[in-house]
Amino acid sequence: MLLTRLMLLLILLNIGGCFYLVPEGKGGVAERFPIPNWQQRLFERLQRCEVALSTQHLEGKVERYPALYKETEALLNESRRLYNAEYYLQAELALEPVEAILNLMQQGVHLKTVSQLSLQRQYQEVCL
Repeated sequence: MLLTRLMLLLILLNIGGCFYLVPEGKGGVAERFPIPNWQQRLFERLQRCEVALSTQHLEGKVERYPALYKETEALLNESRRLYNAEYYLQAELALEPVEAILNLMQQGVHLKTVSQLSLQRQYQEVCL
């Protein structure tokens, strides 16, 4: 009887300590850990690109260059999904061409040039 109670107590103590093994940002005690600065900056970059793309939609440029916008949206969506899956480096690699395309669009660079730059990105590979 005493041995059973002692084993039960040891098991409960071990289980009670397991919540410290939760990865950062994954609930429980892990919520105490701050989000790293580089990860926060990546999240902010994603949001800025989403806002910039929405602005381009509102300005009506989508109708003039639908393929370019569809590809840019796909790259942004890919980056968002990689970020949510915690593949941060791959998310950043997918986001870089989106940022470049949106910056060129905002600067008023001829969209045919931007489209050609965008097509060059299709043949790059990222190993996961």
